[in-house]
Amino acid sequence: RSEENKEYDEISTNLDELFNDAMTIFIKVSYKVLTESEHADKIRGEVISEEDCDFVMENYETYTDEFAEIKSRISALEKEYNEALDTKINVQGKMATVDDIVDMYDAGKLTSARYYQFMRMAYKAIAENVAPVYDRIIAAYKEKAQMLGYSSATEMQYDLTFGRTYTPQQAHL
Repeated sequence: RSEENKEYDEISTNLDELFNDAMTIFIKVSYKVLTESEHADKIRGEVISEEDCDFVMENYETYTDEFAEIKSRISALEKEYNEALDTKINVQGKMATVDDIVDMYDAGKLTSARYYQFMRMAYKAIAENVAPVYDRIIAAYKEKAQMLGYSSATEMQYDLTFGRTYTPQQAHL
């Protein structure tokens, strides 16, 4: 992965954390205003849209510090996963990533046989580093799904990603 990708990962992780913090604050403050303010009726629809009010009321119980921690943990795990993709192996006395191996081959520094040998070694090392992180990501997504009331992370992602009112099974009928 390029330095540009690494920088993007860092920015993305920071934005995720800031968004999670902002969303938690928005929901907590909005809920308090909508349930305790003497001006709640005026605020609803005029200051905070009806759609956002409904979202706040539906999600207040979910957006706990524990939920924010899970979302933060997922962001950190995804960053760790991306970093594991940059695993290096020893290639002719030099520590190299998959991209480095490709560059060495393109520059004529490796034969095809050596190229494929090093690529197999690199992907094996990547798999060994990525697998445990991936397992922790799956566990965190399952935990998040349960907290949101879904039976599985797949169900949660389907609903949140596509927002459809029909199931994948119904789509195949």
